Amino acid sequence: MKLHIYSIRVKFAFIFIGILCICSVMASATTIFMTQTGIFDGDLMKAIFISFSLYCSCGSLLMWLAVSLITRPIQQLTSATKKVAKGNFDVRVDYHSLVNDEVGVLIQNFNQMAEKLENMEYMRKDFLSSVSHEFKTPIASIKGSAALLLEKRVSEEEAQNYLAIIKEEAGRLSNLVSNMLRLTNVENPAVPIEPVRFALDEQIRKTILLFTSLWEEKRLEMDIQLDKTEFEGDEELIQQIWINLIENAIKFSEENGTVSIYLRQVGDDAVVTIADGGIGIPEEKQAHIFEKFYQADPSHSSNGNGLGLSIVKSILDRIGGSVEVKSKEGQGAVFVVRLRRFHGIHPI
Repeated sequence: MKLHIYSIRVKFAFIFIGILCICSVMASATTIFMTQTGIFDGDLMKAIFISFSLYCSCGSLLMWLAVSLITRPIQQLTSATKKVAKGNFDVRVDYHSLVNDEVGVLIQNFNQMAEKLENMEYMRKDFLSSVSHEFKTPIASIKGSAALLLEKRVSEEEAQNYLAIIKEEAGRLSNLVSNMLRLTNVENPAVPIEPVRFALDEQIRKTILLFTSLWEEKRLEMDIQLDKTEFEGDEELIQQIWINLIENAIKFSEENGTVSIYLRQVGDDAVVTIADGGIGIPEEKQAHIFEKFYQADPSHSSNGNGLGLSIVKSILDRIGGSVEVKSKEGQGAVFVVRLRRFHGIHPI
């Protein structure tokens, strides 16, 4: 059985035994010295009592100092825990030891927890700020249009325009709420993933058909090459990937352009490539496109809310997949999604 020499219990044991041995030896030596020198007129019992009382007191003091030294980090941890409980997540506990004992591991885990909580708090505030901003614009448009309609001094044509604005902005709000709920469910580990086996190529083909009116309106050519592929995973969750990527490819494509959608089997993986010939993504913005509410092209902000690619990334993180983007400004964008065909469910 391996001896845990770094255990704090072993530390206490060694310190206690060491102090006990030192005090016993010193007390014996002092007793012998006092007896031989005749300090107590040869009274051995008195010499023993005085010696052991003296060194028991010294031993107790040394033990108290040693325990205080060892338990000081625990006191610091207790104080830091109270601060975290009050919402102060930037607190850290400094602990330097030559060995990695239980206290060191506990403090290390506490610091990691506090760091993650601090990051989560930052993301929460940033998320709330972004949500407030995203809600503010359509609500202001709805409020302003409704106020003008209530004045009853607008023409029939103007009234229809304002009603159209209200309808469009209400649709944006509804879409925003739906995407936020979807993103919350994807990122919530308590929401179960229900894997089933299905034809991935058929799922992608059906998703493409959902946007028939959109790509026909822009007179796009759809270059579709889908290998027959069996897949195991949460069917509804996986479809959200294709819905967001295909919709983006159509939305950012120029009229009379081409959208290419390929599905290939590469070993145990399914690789889906979705490419458009649209405006492309500047290189400096590519690192941010999967962030919540980020929109690389503000001119298309009325057509989305910057959550689609965040949903894609969150789903792929949850199921153990990956997504890569290749793009040059003015030359379109290519998204490559790689998924494990079987045993792809990645537990949280």
